Amino acid sequence: MPLGAQNFNRPRTLASYKPISLPLLSALRKLKEKKGWSILEMSEQLGLTQGKLSKILLTMVKTASPATLKKLEAFVDQNTEESTMS
Repeated sequence: MPLGAQNFNRPRTLASYKPISLPLLSALRKLKEKKGWSILEMSEQLGLTQGKLSKILLTMVKTASPATLKKLEAFVDQNTEESTMS
């Protein structure tokens, strides 16, 4: 197994994943549209792979690791604050 790969046959790995809330998903989609970002640009800013972000935005992936959720929430908070302050 390559480094960084997860073994989804282990129940422990899946148990640590948490659902992605619909408001968070909606905020991510609105930011992408509002700023005119491509999935590649947005994924580079988030520090996620293009494929992972694409699957999240298309709701093919409904859960994410706690670290990924923190990244997504921080990204939305940061960009929402900037747009409110402008």
